[in-house]
Amino acid sequence: MQKQLVTLHSELQRHAFIQYGKCEPQRIFAQPIKLSELPPSTYSLAKFLRPGVEEKHMLHVFFTAEATGVLLSLPNQYWFWKVAHDAVCYAGADVNSPITAKAVHLAIACQRKGQLHRFDPAEELEDLNNGEIGERLEHGICLMDSQAKLARNWMFYPQSCGNG
Repeated sequence: MQKQLVTLHSELQRHAFIQYGKCEPQRIFAQPIKLSELPPSTYSLAKFLRPGVEEKHMLHVFFTAEATGVLLSLPNQYWFWKVAHDAVCYAGADVNSPITAKAVHLAIACQRKGQLHRFDPAEELEDLNNGEIGERLEHGICLMDSQAKLARNWMFYPQSCGNG
């Protein structure tokens, strides 16, 4: 039996790994995700995996509609690609099926759990000292918004933003 070398999951994971590496400097900034700002290679990969797909539907090649909604609500492209990459690990056994919202939520929960030693989900940001703020910014737990104000990354503080 021959192993299928090109699968949706393997190509998505490879692509997401490259993209979150490129977006790493954005990790600390709250920047809404727009389809038009995703790299052109994302659409190219979607067309390779599903010839004829329209650009506005490119994410549906990789993710279910519900999963796409969650991903587009993430605070920036770094977290979009990081969660997309990690969600592949939680996806089902069918390596050519779109990633579900359940897998995306598991990837977000894993990120949160992996950072719990760095923050308290109940903390008030205004009570933190500069060192604590710096550490949270460094790891993307808190973000700088468009007015250069400290904001919570809902991935880590879901109760404060109504997401999660």
